[in-house]
Amino acid sequence: MTRNNKNRGIGFKHIKSQKDIAMERLKLKMELSQNKAALSQSITSLKEEFNPIANIVGTVQNVAHADANHPLIGLGMSFISDKLVKNVFLKESGWLKKMIVPVLVKKISTYAVANIKSEGLANALHKAANILRK
Repeated sequence: MTRNNKNRGIGFKHIKSQKDIAMERLKLKMELSQNKAALSQSITSLKEEFNPIANIVGTVQNVAHADANHPLIGLGMSFISDKLVKNVFLKESGWLKKMIVPVLVKKISTYAVANIKSEGLANALHKAANILRK
């Protein structure tokens, strides 16, 4: 049984001396560094490609938890969304819309107002809450 040596190993037939080994080693190191750079660039481009998705997920999480982070603003937006949206804008809508839309309006408006965070608005809401408590 004879074996075909062409398919075995990488095939360093051109290496005949110690100097050839050193040259091949240097060439392989250069190829390795080029491949590492290409891989790093590919990973960076993938991160940049998925960055908008991460931003959207982060924003959705912030919207979902805005009323927990800003309870007073959430209270005011809840009142507005219940009274104004449910009873005025969705007056003749079905029960499902009356359940879902005010919650979405509350969450989104709480997030938007909390991002603005003007002192005047916060003071006005504090005053309104104090008046309602009396």
